[in-house]
Amino acid sequence: MRGAAAELVHLDDDGALVIDRAEVPAPLVGAANQAVQVCPVAALRLR
Repeated sequence: MRGAAAELVHLDDDGALVIDRAEVPAPLVGAANQAVQVCPVAALRLR
């Protein structure tokens, strides 16, 4: 997956989103927030 949060998620061979980390490291919080904002199906959220 290119773009926002590539270090946190990827697409599998079928195009399904796979979350690679259960916790978002502090340096990647900005990228994670960006990924939530650009997710085309609003399938991502941060808690």
